[in-house]
Amino acid sequence: MHWNGYYDNPEATSQILDSDGWVHTGDLGYFNDDNLLHVIDRKKAMLKFQGIHYWPTEIENVIKELPQVRDACVVGIPDDVLGDVAAALVVKSPSGNITQEEIMNHVAKRFVATHKHLHAGVRFIDKLPVNNNGKTMRIAARELYKSLGGTTTKGN
Repeated sequence: MHWNGYYDNPEATSQILDSDGWVHTGDLGYFNDDNLLHVIDRKKAMLKFQGIHYWPTEIENVIKELPQVRDACVVGIPDDVLGDVAAALVVKSPSGNITQEEIMNHVAKRFVATHKHLHAGVRFIDKLPVNNNGKTMRIAARELYKSLGGTTTKGN
C-alpha cells in the first residue's frame, strides 16, 4: 500500500513523508522477541528535566499500579532552570484512599532516576480532560494542573 500524502497539503506531507517514501508518524516503539511492534508513546510527548529526557507514560504506568488509582496523567510544568518538572493529575478509584505523598513516594521508590520523580507534586481530580476518542489531552491537563495551584516545584 502506498500513501501519497495529505490531500492538497504538500507542506504537511513533506513534514511526515520523506524522499524515500518512509512515513514518520512520531510514534516510538520497539519490536519484541516475537518481532511484534509495541508502540509506547509519541516523540512529541517526551519531556526534559535537568537535561535528561523522560516519557510521562512511564510514570503514569507506575502510578496506575496503585489499586487506589483509577487513572493518571503526568505533565511537565515548565521551569526556567530545571526544564519540564513532572507533575501528576490523579483520578482516585471509587474506594481509593491515598495521599499525594503516598503517590510521590511510590514513584520515587520505583524510579532510582530522580528526573522521573514527581517534583511538582500531585493533584487529585474527578476526571482527566479527554477528547472525543477518549485520549487524554496533555496540554489541557497541564493547564488544569496549573489552575489547581500546581506551578511551583518541590525541589530537584
